[in-house]
Amino acid sequence: QALTLLTKLENEEYRSLEPLDLSTKLHKIIFSLTELMEMKSIELQTSIEENVKINLHPALADILLMNLLSNAIRHNLSHGRISLLLTQKFLMIENTGLKPEVPTEELFERFKKSNQSSDSIGLGLAIVKRICEAGKLNISYRYENKLHSVRIDFPEMPLKG
Repeated sequence: QALTLLTKLENEEYRSLEPLDLSTKLHKIIFSLTELMEMKSIELQTSIEENVKINLHPALADILLMNLLSNAIRHNLSHGRISLLLTQKFLMIENTGLKPEVPTEELFERFKKSNQSSDSIGLGLAIVKRICEAGKLNISYRYENKLHSVRIDFPEMPLKG
């Protein structure tokens, strides 16, 4: 399924971008992952500005948020934490975790994964990157002070529709 999605993204099959409320989508994804965070005793800190709107296909927005938050849980420590910050200009997700085993600039490539023994096949961040490209969003990743940090900057342009 992940490879099929990547192919569709590369073939620009998700062209219809529409203004959507990222704040509401983020709240729903958090709710759906609450039990998983509780199982790993992960503390969640959020600062979510309401009515943050971006131009993106709704299905892609769901996949983007689910992949990023699932990664923050999967690559976290037991009794770790996740910090979410959503503003009109960007989304930042930080989580505690071990240092990646591959160079960070390679994490957005297909089949690259931070932990080679994890249950991931290494396509999640490749999909995230392609979704960001489709939505003209800028994504960056860094690892500092035992924190993984993914930031998506939103373009400063008028919403379509």
